[in-house]
Amino acid sequence: MKYGMAVCIVLALFVSACDSQGPVAPELASEAQLKAQDSFSKIPPELATLTLCKVYTTGGPDVTFTVVATDFTTGSPPPGFPQDVVVADGACVEVAFPDPGRFNVFVTENVPAGYQFVSYTEDFVLVNGTTGSLGPFTENPNMMAINVSGDRGVTLEYTNEPVPGGGGDEGCTPGYWKNHVEDWPAAYAPTDIFSDIFGGSYDVDLLTALKAGGGGIKRAGRHGTAALLSAAHAGVDYAYSIAEVIALVQNGDIDALEAANEAGCPL
Repeated sequence: MKYGMAVCIVLALFVSACDSQGPVAPELASEAQLKAQDSFSKIPPELATLTLCKVYTTGGPDVTFTVVATDFTTGSPPPGFPQDVVVADGACVEVAFPDPGRFNVFVTENVPAGYQFVSYTEDFVLVNGTTGSLGPFTENPNMMAINVSGDRGVTLEYTNEPVPGGGGDEGCTPGYWKNHVEDWPAAYAPTDIFSDIFGGSYDVDLLTALKAGGGGIKRAGRHGTAALLSAAHAGVDYAYSIAEVIALVQNGDIDALEAANEAGCPL
């Protein structure tokens, strides 16, 4: 299950009185929305920055944040926006905005398949070194009266967790999936790269991974891909969720996936 929340941040020298907006359409994945009520300005050479941080409760893949900005005065996007920002688990990436200017910034977290949004925390750092924190927030965050003078920037830390699921008694083998590409769930394509989904350095496409014989990484690729497709398919009541499949591959527990893949394919 994914939650939709919108976060709009004004990045500038003065920040005041933030409150929340209502939920947005689910297709926006998880967003956070802060609305500043005062006017904002930036004085050179200070640059207002937005820092995006990613945290998983059990580890997970890189996440893409979409950052959309508009200039308060012109209503136009500043150079370089909108932009996609990729953040790894446990990492932070800083987004800078032109100086001078006043900007309304919307951030959308594109939650990976198999995971769901849990919460986000908003921090601010002042020029004089003073820091503050708000959150964690889930749906409909209440962001009132920050009243920050001399704000240098804002940090949003998003936390995700695996989607609960699995526990079924069906599964399709690598042999089935390599010979029935037409049955693949829409979320994945034969040309998708194994390492982009599972991490590591096995840089082959999913169809190649299914066809590869042998042990070691090839066995992990073969059964990991079959498990991924079974977990993602609405017609297969698989033993594990997508997030659990990814975690099992990363932990090297391929025996469990092989057993689940041979439970019996209903397709």
